[in-house]
Order: sequence, then C-alpha cells, then structure tokens
Amino acid sequence: MVCVDVTRGTAYGLCFSQILITLGVVTYSPLVEVQLFTANVLLNRTLHCEGLNSTVVAMPLPFLLCSALVVSFCTITMSLSERGLADYEYTEQGMEELGMWDLNFAAYVYLSHLLVAAVVSTPGDAYQIFMSGLFMGFFLLRSCAPRGERPRFVVENANLLGYFLGAWLSFHACAEPSRVYALCSFIFMDYFLGVGHLWENPVFINTVINCRLSYVCATSLALSFTYFALNP
Repeated sequence: MVCVDVTRGTAYGLCFSQILITLGVVTYSPLVEVQLFTANVLLNRTLHCEGLNSTVVAMPLPFLLCSALVVSFCTITMSLSERGLADYEYTEQGMEELGMWDLNFAAYVYLSHLLVAAVVSTPGDAYQIFMSGLFMGFFLLRSCAPRGERPRFVVENANLLGYFLGAWLSFHACAEPSRVYALCSFIFMDYFLGVGHLWENPVFINTVINCRLSYVCATSLALSFTYFALNP
C-alpha cells in the first residue's frame, strides 16, 4: 500500500510539473510547425488534382493545451479518493459518477493522438491526419471501456483492427523515417494502457486510476521530448 501511494504521488508530481517542462520546451526550442493540405481530385478521363490548399499550423498552443489537460485530469483524479469513488468496481454503472473525469481523459487521448499524427505526417493530407488520430483515439478508448462478465471477442478484435488502421495511416504518410520512433513509442504506451485496464478481474476504478495516471504522465513527457527532438 505504501509503495502504491509513493508511486501515485510521484505520478502526481510529474503530471503537475510536466506543464512547466512543456512550457520551457516550446519557449526555448525553435518553432515547430506542421503543414496540412487538402486537394480536390477531378476525374475527367484523366485523373488530376486542382485546388491544392495548404495551411501551416504552429504547434506550441496545441502542445500546451494537451499539457493543460493532463493537469486538469490529475486535479480531478485527486478528488476521487477523497470522495470514496476509487473503490468502486469498473463498470458502466460505476463510471456514471465519473463522467467529467472520463471525458477529460478522452479529450487528452484524442488530442495527443492528433498531435502525434500531425507531427509524424507533416506535410500531410488534413483528412488523413484527422482520421488517423480519430481512429487511434476512438478504438483505444473502446479497448479500455468497461467489460461485462463474458468477453466479446468480435468487438475486441474490431477495436484492434480499427486502432491499427489509424496507426497504418500515419505509418503510410510518415514524412521521415526518424519520426516513426515517435509513433511507435505512442503505440507501445497505448498497448500498456489497454493491458492495464484488463489486469484484474474484476477491475476496480482504483486500478484504472493508477493505469491512467501512469499513461498521461508518460505520454505528456513523450510529447515534450517529441516537440524538442523533431525541431527543424
């Protein structure tokens, strides 16, 4: 129990301090930008593109927003134990009182994966980047959703296929081989997030809290390192 408290306290400390790390990285590092484009494809005997629109997006604000979501998530998490909600079983009924906490985590998952897809794919098709981040985030969250007593193998396999479809979209559009490392590191951490939600049977919210805290802590630091390492 003492070890768990120490580990959770360390995670809290890292999660709250990571916003300062991110702020320092985006302030003192060269500006990171991603280039998004969309094209209208016309088929008139010959296939050609016209109306190529390109947009350059500066990344400091999205990275800082993602970091702020981590701080918000940890703040809400600290109140769960005080309210005695951490001892509930991880079921759909048990999560009804944790809607804001779950929504905060989902927002972080979606935004972080959109950032990774954008950084890895730049210059990349805006629709491809959006779908990649959406697929990875959505099916990761579905894999971490509460399960019933009977495992649903069809649903679980569909979640895996959907997640790896999103990852493949980013792999396929990767602009530089070195940027694959950033994507692979997120896939690695996503894997352990899914495993952590299924570690026990039955699963309790206290276990999910530890799993999600470790995840947001690791991924937020990974995002800061990615911003620093992928500077032009």
